Amino acid sequence: MPNGLIRLVVIQFVIYVIVAVLAFFAWAMVLSGRGSLSHLEVIVGEYLSGHLVRWTSQFPMWGVLILASATSASDAVWLLHRSRREGAYLGLISISIGFMTNIMFAQNVLVHSLIGALISWALLAPLITAWKGLK
Repeated sequence: MPNGLIRLVVIQFVIYVIVAVLAFFAWAMVLSGRGSLSHLEVIVGEYLSGHLVRWTSQFPMWGVLILASATSASDAVWLLHRSRREGAYLGLISISIGFMTNIMFAQNVLVHSLIGALISWALLAPLITAWKGLK
């Protein structure tokens, strides 16, 4: 059974997976056309919906990369729950994919870099601390 710190990492990655899958669905709604955009505005608001539309027009494949990140993070959750070091490596890969996707379509690279670094640090700090507990 994983210790408390590894359990915290697992919970954080589960939240990351949920947010990434929701972002993928938002991307799919933007790609599906105008009818879905009104639903998207109701769900996430006009401000965030405008960002999603702009991101998709700048970098149409961002949703696929976020889904790949979510898939590797969900595999990391499964392996980390069993205290396997391979889960930590998959977690690092997942965060790297998400961070690079964030930077690719950023209009303000400094802000997106800072936000991405904070999210990455929040996910990685407990993982690095619990590294010795992984087999």
